[in-house]
Parts: sequence; structure tokens; C-alpha cells
Amino acid sequence: MDGTTMVVSSQLPNQKIIAAENCYSMFSSKSNLISIDFGNLDTSNVNIMSYMFNNCSELTTLDLSPLDTQNVINMSNMFHSCSGFTSIGLSSLDTSNVVNMSYMFSDCSNLASLDLTSFNTCNVNDMEDMFSWCAELTSLNLSSFTTNNVNDMNSMFMGCSNLTSLNLSSFNTSFVSYMGGMFSRCSSLTSLDLSNFDTSNVIGMSGLFEGCSKLTELDLSSFNTGKASDMYEMFYSCKNLKTLNLSSFNTEKVTRMNDMFGSCSKLTNLSLGDKFAFVGSNYNLPYGAWYSSDGTAYTSTTIPSNKADTYTRR
Repeated sequence: MDGTTMVVSSQLPNQKIIAAENCYSMFSSKSNLISIDFGNLDTSNVNIMSYMFNNCSELTTLDLSPLDTQNVINMSNMFHSCSGFTSIGLSSLDTSNVVNMSYMFSDCSNLASLDLTSFNTCNVNDMEDMFSWCAELTSLNLSSFTTNNVNDMNSMFMGCSNLTSLNLSSFNTSFVSYMGGMFSRCSSLTSLDLSNFDTSNVIGMSGLFEGCSKLTELDLSSFNTGKASDMYEMFYSCKNLKTLNLSSFNTEKVTRMNDMFGSCSKLTNLSLGDKFAFVGSNYNLPYGAWYSSDGTAYTSTTIPSNKADTYTRR
């Protein structure tokens, strides 16, 4: 240590430190660090960088350009709880062989912007909680993301409460099995276009939009839910949601719908398809008279299953 600076050095002129293949938690919880000089560190053999800077809460800037990451396969939790960052320069990182990016930026609670256009994510299969609880994030550029091999997107954006928009048009979700809580508590999102999402292999959808309190409408008519088994709290506390199109939903394998529509107090327009059947009795549609297109009135618990129609509450 040089004061509050950690200097990696061999103490020999022109001699670099050769980092181990596994650099798991290398600087983890060094909460007093305010800078790290990587000039004498050779990381060309490293394949594990998970938790490398976890909980380095006083770091406000980090020059990653000396790091050679061409052989790294695991970057999970790499910057987890680096609460001092408002931005991170990531353009020098080679992510072409990375498989795991779960929790990579989770709990970076003061991070305001992230530009990941330089990221190569072609081999990544795990993005669980990648940006969860980045509560100050207002700008997130994922336009270059390739997600063809991603299987897990659980809670990917959970708690990103200052994101007002999210462009996911580049996402290929055909291999994804888990989306539970993906947009949970994204309370500033005013719209969300998921028309390009392929959900044909998704099993878990619980809490998918829970707490998206500024969304007024959601068109999920492109969703294929034939393999989904869990829709618990899927739209819970979407307090301003007025229009919901679920006309393509197939709920044949769903075993849990508790609070699926709970606290959606402004929901007045609901489109269902002929493969949508309510599960249990606690799905909690808002109370009131729901009218089918032919004028027949139903209560929130008597809307028929497996009957394609649009129901209006008034």
C-alpha cells in the first residue's frame, strides 16, 4: 500500500507480476481503496475475475486499460457494490470469452450511466441480476448486446428505479428459461416494447413487471408462454396499468398465479386468449364489473377461462 493506493509491483525493474488464473475476490472488500494501479500486473492468463472489485466502495474511478481479459470466462459480481462509481470506463475490456456476467454491476447504487457498446456478449449464458439495484442509473446502452446463448435473465434490471426507458431491440431471448423479476421495481419506466422477445422457452415469469408503477399499458400479445409454470406477482403493484394485452398467453402449465394482478387498481382493459385459464382464486383482479365484448358482466372472479375476448371494467 502507498497511502490509500494499492500498487501491484514485483519490486524489480521491467518485471511484471503474473496474475494467477483465478483472481476471485482479489481486491474484494478493500473498502478504503481509492485507486489501484495495474501498470505492473499481467492478467493474460486470468480466466476468473468474479468478485474482483466487490465492495470496493470508495473507488470512484478505475483505469482498466492495462488489464488483459481475453481469456476471462467469469466476470460475475466483478463490480458488485462498488457504490462510489458514477460511471465506469469499460471499453478496454475484452469480454469475447466471458460466460458468466451475473451480478456484474449489482448494487452499484450511485452508477448514473453505463455504455456497454464495446461488450462482446456472444458467449454469455448468465445475466442474472446483472444491473439489479443500480438505483441511480438513468442511461444504459445495450445496443450491441448479443444474447443468443443467455439462459438466465432473472432480476436483470430489478430495482433500476430511475430508468425511464430501456431499448432491448437487440435482444434475442429464444434460449432464455428464467425471467423472474426481470423488470421488477423499475418504477420510472413509462413504456416497454418487448415485441421482439421470444419467450417460447421461458419457465419462470414470477414478478416479471412487479412494481413497474408508471407503466400505463403493456402489449404482450407476442409472448409465447407455453412452457411457463410460474406467474406469481407477475404484474403486482403496476398501479397505473390501464391496458394489458395477454391474448397470446397459454397457461396450461402454470401452477401459480397468486397476486398476478394484485394492486393493479387502475386496470380497466384486459385482453385474454382461448388458452388463458385462471389458476386458483388469488390472482386478484381489481374488483368491479368486467364486461365482455357482447356486454355480459362478470365479477373479477367469474371471468371465464379459455375464452378469447377483451374485458372492460367500469
